[in-house]
Amino acid sequence: MKNTFRKTVLILAVCALTQFAHSQTTLTQKLENKEFSNLLGSIDSYTSYPVKLGSLSTIINYNESGSANMPETDEASQNLIITVCADGAPTDCNSFIFKDKYNLKVTRVTEDDKLYHVYVEYGPAKKRAKEELLIAKP
Repeated sequence: MKNTFRKTVLILAVCALTQFAHSQTTLTQKLENKEFSNLLGSIDSYTSYPVKLGSLSTIINYNESGSANMPETDEASQNLIITVCADGAPTDCNSFIFKDKYNLKVTRVTEDDKLYHVYVEYGPAKKRAKEELLIAKP
């Protein structure tokens, strides 16, 4: 009698779980902005940097093959997109672009009262260029 009761309870528990554990189908919506889709598809890296107020994020994306204009290669150049947003307002943002650099890297980000300082390196390994990009705080 106990085995039959246990089996019945087990079967009822499994049936109850299958009622609650069904999958759902959710439809997605296609983004129609082709430029935005191409940007998302070409992202090499995304980094968010801690700052005192607001936020500062960088995206490095690749351009088309051969855009680095390196002899005898099809290397691609890169763009750096820097976005700064006011504190707590992800809809109050400004973006800036540093374009067409080869082997681009952000080395550090600092800030003072009025500016963000974004330090970058780019170029071939033996001839790296370094620059400081100044971005006004929102």
